[in-house]
Amino acid sequence: MNKDAAGDRPAYQWPPVQDPDVSYKTRVRNPLQSIITALPLIMLVTGLYIYYRGESQQTQGAPIGAQSVEFTGTFTGLSATSGRHYLWVERDGVAKGVRIHEEQVATLEALERGVDIDMKIAPNVQGSTTYWAWYVEQSGALFLNAQDALQ
Repeated sequence: MNKDAAGDRPAYQWPPVQDPDVSYKTRVRNPLQSIITALPLIMLVTGLYIYYRGESQQTQGAPIGAQSVEFTGTFTGLSATSGRHYLWVERDGVAKGVRIHEEQVATLEALERGVDIDMKIAPNVQGSTTYWAWYVEQSGALFLNAQDALQ
Protein backbone atom coordinates (compact mmCIF):
# COMPACT_ATOMS: atom_id res chain seq x y z
CA MET A 1 0.00 0.00 0.00
CA ASN A 2 1.16 3.55 -0.71
CA LYS A 3 2.24 5.61 2.27
CA ASP A 4 1.74 9.38 2.57
CA ALA A 5 4.56 11.89 2.96
CA ALA A 6 4.75 11.32 6.72
CA GLY A 7 5.03 7.62 6.06
CA ASP A 8 2.87 6.50 8.95
CA ARG A 9 -0.56 6.06 7.33
CA PRO A 10 -1.83 4.92 3.94
CA ALA A 11 -2.33 7.61 1.28
CA TYR A 12 -5.88 8.71 0.56
CA GLN A 13 -7.34 7.34 -2.63
CA TRP A 14 -10.32 8.68 -4.54
CA PRO A 15 -12.66 7.05 -5.34
CA PRO A 16 -12.33 4.73 -2.38
CA VAL A 17 -11.50 1.16 -3.17
CA GLN A 18 -14.58 -1.07 -2.88
CA ASP A 19 -14.44 -3.94 -0.48
CA PRO A 20 -15.15 -7.11 -2.48
CA ASP A 21 -16.97 -8.64 0.51
CA VAL A 22 -19.54 -5.81 0.69
CA SER A 23 -22.01 -5.55 -2.13
CA TYR A 24 -23.22 -2.08 -2.98
CA LYS A 25 -26.43 -1.82 -4.89
CA THR A 26 -28.04 1.49 -5.82
CA ARG A 27 -31.56 1.80 -4.51
CA VAL A 28 -34.19 2.24 -7.18
CA ARG A 29 -36.82 4.72 -6.06
CA ASN A 30 -40.26 4.97 -7.48
CA PRO A 31 -41.07 8.55 -8.65
CA LEU A 32 -44.42 8.35 -6.88
CA GLN A 33 -42.65 7.62 -3.59
CA SER A 34 -40.52 10.75 -4.06
CA ILE A 35 -43.60 12.91 -4.61
CA ILE A 36 -45.42 11.44 -1.60
CA THR A 37 -42.35 12.00 0.57
CA ALA A 38 -42.13 15.66 -0.52
CA LEU A 39 -45.90 16.28 -0.27
CA PRO A 40 -45.98 17.54 3.36
CA LEU A 41 -43.31 20.13 2.60
CA ILE A 42 -45.10 21.20 -0.59
CA MET A 43 -48.38 21.55 1.34
CA LEU A 44 -46.69 23.59 4.09
CA VAL A 45 -45.09 26.00 1.64
CA THR A 46 -48.35 26.36 -0.30
CA GLY A 47 -50.34 26.98 2.88
CA LEU A 48 -47.89 29.63 4.11
CA TYR A 49 -47.98 31.35 0.72
CA ILE A 50 -51.79 31.46 0.70
CA TYR A 51 -51.94 32.68 4.31
CA TYR A 52 -49.41 35.49 3.84
CA ARG A 53 -50.91 36.55 0.54
CA GLY A 54 -54.34 36.86 2.19
CA GLU A 55 -52.89 38.72 5.18
CA SER A 56 -51.07 41.08 2.83
CA GLN A 57 -54.32 41.84 1.00
CA GLN A 58 -56.01 42.53 4.35
CA THR A 59 -53.34 44.91 5.66
CA GLN A 60 -52.59 46.68 2.37
CA GLY A 61 -56.22 47.16 1.37
CA ALA A 62 -58.66 49.91 2.30
CA PRO A 63 -62.12 49.39 3.80
CA ILE A 64 -64.87 48.81 1.24
CA GLY A 65 -67.39 51.61 1.71
CA ALA A 66 -70.28 49.70 0.11
CA GLN A 67 -69.97 46.98 2.77
CA SER A 68 -69.62 49.39 5.69
CA VAL A 69 -71.65 48.64 8.82
CA GLU A 70 -72.47 50.90 11.77
CA PHE A 71 -71.63 49.27 15.07
CA THR A 72 -72.25 50.42 18.65
CA GLY A 73 -70.85 48.75 21.74
CA THR A 74 -68.92 49.21 24.97
CA PHE A 75 -65.20 49.79 24.50
CA THR A 76 -63.20 47.19 26.47
CA GLY A 77 -59.64 47.73 25.25
CA LEU A 78 -56.94 47.43 22.61
CA SER A 79 -54.68 44.48 21.94
CA ALA A 80 -51.86 43.49 19.65
CA THR A 81 -51.00 39.93 18.65
CA SER A 82 -48.25 39.03 16.18
CA GLY A 83 -48.47 42.31 14.26
CA ARG A 84 -52.27 42.48 14.34
CA HIS A 85 -53.98 45.23 16.31
CA TYR A 86 -57.54 44.97 17.59
CA LEU A 87 -60.06 47.35 19.12
CA TRP A 88 -62.31 45.32 21.44
CA VAL A 89 -65.99 46.15 21.80
CA GLU A 90 -68.60 44.31 23.83
CA ARG A 91 -72.14 44.17 22.49
CA ASP A 92 -74.96 42.17 24.10
CA GLY A 93 -72.43 40.34 26.28
CA VAL A 94 -70.35 39.22 23.30
CA ALA A 95 -66.84 40.62 22.72
CA LYS A 96 -65.83 41.48 19.15
CA GLY A 97 -62.37 42.40 17.96
CA VAL A 98 -62.21 44.88 15.10
CA ARG A 99 -58.89 45.25 13.27
CA ILE A 100 -57.08 48.58 13.28
CA HIS A 101 -53.80 49.70 11.75
CA GLU A 102 -50.72 50.08 13.93
CA GLU A 103 -50.52 53.84 13.34
CA GLN A 104 -54.08 54.25 14.71
CA VAL A 105 -53.26 52.70 18.09
CA ALA A 106 -51.80 55.88 19.60
CA THR A 107 -54.96 57.85 18.76
CA LEU A 108 -57.33 55.17 20.03
CA GLU A 109 -55.50 54.68 23.35
CA ALA A 110 -57.30 57.80 24.58
CA LEU A 111 -60.67 55.98 24.46
CA GLU A 112 -62.27 55.46 27.87
CA ARG A 113 -62.94 51.85 28.83
CA GLY A 114 -66.47 50.86 29.78
CA VAL A 115 -68.04 53.69 27.76
CA ASP A 116 -70.09 53.14 24.60
CA ILE A 117 -68.50 53.93 21.25
CA ASP A 118 -70.03 54.36 17.81
CA MET A 119 -68.06 52.80 14.98
CA LYS A 120 -68.25 52.24 11.28
CA ILE A 121 -66.50 49.08 10.18
CA ALA A 122 -65.94 47.41 6.83
CA PRO A 123 -63.91 44.53 5.35
CA ASN A 124 -60.81 45.31 3.29
CA VAL A 125 -61.29 42.27 1.04
CA GLN A 126 -64.52 41.42 -0.80
CA GLY A 127 -66.42 38.72 1.13
CA SER A 128 -64.06 38.72 4.14
CA THR A 129 -65.36 38.32 7.69
CA THR A 130 -62.51 40.43 9.06
CA TYR A 131 -63.73 43.96 9.69
CA TRP A 132 -61.57 47.07 10.01
CA ALA A 133 -62.57 50.19 11.93
CA TRP A 134 -62.56 53.35 9.82
CA TYR A 135 -64.71 55.60 12.02
CA VAL A 136 -64.67 55.72 15.84
CA GLU A 137 -66.56 58.18 18.03
CA GLN A 138 -67.01 58.17 21.81
CA SER A 139 -69.18 60.61 23.81
CA GLY A 140 -69.31 63.04 20.88
CA ALA A 141 -65.50 63.09 20.46
CA LEU A 142 -64.18 61.85 17.12
CA PHE A 143 -61.12 59.59 17.45
CA LEU A 144 -60.85 58.14 13.96
CA ASN A 145 -62.28 59.11 10.59
CA ALA A 146 -60.67 57.44 7.60
CA GLN A 147 -63.51 58.10 5.17
CA ASP A 148 -61.01 59.40 2.58
CA ALA A 149 -59.34 55.96 2.51
CA LEU A 150 -62.50 54.02 1.63
CA GLN A 151 -62.61 52.09 -1.64
